[in-house]
Amino acid sequence: MKTRPPMLATAGMITTTALLFACSTVPTLQEEALRDFIDVEPLEERDKIPTSNRDKRQVLTKDYMLYEGRKEVYLIEFRSPCYSLLEDRVEPDTRWSSNQISTRFETINGCHIGKAYLLTEGQAAELKEIVAATEGRN
Repeated sequence: MKTRPPMLATAGMITTTALLFACSTVPTLQEEALRDFIDVEPLEERDKIPTSNRDKRQVLTKDYMLYEGRKEVYLIEFRSPCYSLLEDRVEPDTRWSSNQISTRFETINGCHIGKAYLLTEGQAAELKEIVAATEGRN
């Protein structure tokens, strides 16, 4: 029985790992649709989001969520994938103020916020429809 030289086995493992990583980072149809929405719509980026104890959150994907305040709706884009939202894990939030979220410095469910966009009611409804229409597709 022949054995492979150690260099060849190591190279094979590195190649396999690289291919698996590359395949796992391909954006889904949902993520592409949300990215297209952000690129096409005239969205106003906000640095701060007013908060209250009655606010609602709706997870769209591992990268995006809707944050519904008393008067306004925001699209939150995370700096990196936020898997804790999808797994219903509770992670501590970083907050500097009890009545607002600062997008560049604070977290939601332990995930760092990259950007926040102010949405109209029509844009929020359209985003929900996009997510519903692309759910389960890839």
